[in-house]
Amino acid sequence: MLHDALVYFPESAETGDAQPVWLSPIDGRMPIEDTVWILTRHGVRRLFLAAGSSGRDIAARLGGLFPAVTINDLRTDELSAALTAVCKNVPEAFVLADGRVVFDCNYLELERRRREHDASAAVALTPGEHTHPVLMDNGGIPSVFGEGSPGPTSLDSGVAVLHCSAIPQDVPATVAELLGVINAKSRIQGLIHKGFHLDMRMPEAEDEALRRLPPWRVKPAVFLDRDGVLNEDAGYVHSPDQFVWTENAPEAVKRLNDRGMLVIVLTNQSGIARGYYSEDEFRAFTAWIGEQLAVHGAHVDATYHCPHHPDHGEPPYRCVCDCRKPEAGLIDMALADWSVDLEHSVMIGDSDRDIEAAEARGIKALKFEGVDLLAFLKQNGLV
Repeated sequence: MLHDALVYFPESAETGDAQPVWLSPIDGRMPIEDTVWILTRHGVRRLFLAAGSSGRDIAARLGGLFPAVTINDLRTDELSAALTAVCKNVPEAFVLADGRVVFDCNYLELERRRREHDASAAVALTPGEHTHPVLMDNGGIPSVFGEGSPGPTSLDSGVAVLHCSAIPQDVPATVAELLGVINAKSRIQGLIHKGFHLDMRMPEAEDEALRRLPPWRVKPAVFLDRDGVLNEDAGYVHSPDQFVWTENAPEAVKRLNDRGMLVIVLTNQSGIARGYYSEDEFRAFTAWIGEQLAVHGAHVDATYHCPHHPDHGEPPYRCVCDCRKPEAGLIDMALADWSVDLEHSVMIGDSDRDIEAAEARGIKALKFEGVDLLAFLKQNGLV
């Protein structure tokens, strides 16, 4: 999993007295907040910030918005100093993100491909740019620098995953130079991502940000029941030894991630009320499922559960609630936390109560009765 990220603002980011676009509120939210939001969706819980004199103010704002994330202000805007500091604290791979770019791509898939090909780095590439290298079938980009070239002329989309062991002692000043050094000694993977990409280093950045960021922030969601959809329903599944994926479930989730959709699990868990397992055990098991998904380059954005039952257990778990499906309370919890495009969202469940809960909020509902979740998504035009 990717737990660490470095977000940096190079010295060239100075804009005089004007507030730069990436630090200017757009509908009340700065673009740098969007980048950190994307990072947290992919599991980042420790953020290193290289923003020079602006770092303290940015760190304070981000810390208030993302309390689950540790924000470390490195008090520098030099990439070389920042990378050196990060590698003293991070033993494995981390995300390197330019704070002037918002790139909504699948960071976990970058890390999966880096590991799969034993590469030192994986670089996210945008489609259609004339500066892109020709990718080999396995994603490798040994030709990115050209014959005799010390480094790429343009490869920096703003996002890469690097392994600390690949960072040289004498760290170059720019990303392009760094990738050139890494490429000379080891292997780099390049993956083309079609996700939202806003490069605020461009002259037209302010107009682009005002036009494109607000609609992107409202995202379609795929709401999934858990037992019977993500995993085989063996009855009150609550531990790894009981857990079996439905066919192609991790790949199905990854494909939804690749499309930039929110993936939100809504699950009745009356086993808590019945005393089969505790809420703490449920949360630990949910975290374990997330770790298994990450191995496949996939993630679930959030899991909401109902621990109640009207007839079993003891109060407060034995009660009539509004969150036990077919009631729509779990959906309401998700809608309170996420900006969801309901018109283009869908609920996938294996029972009538899942369908009823979705329909109560005007969400399209699909009943999963098969065994192959990826084939089901394809059949319904979701991937």
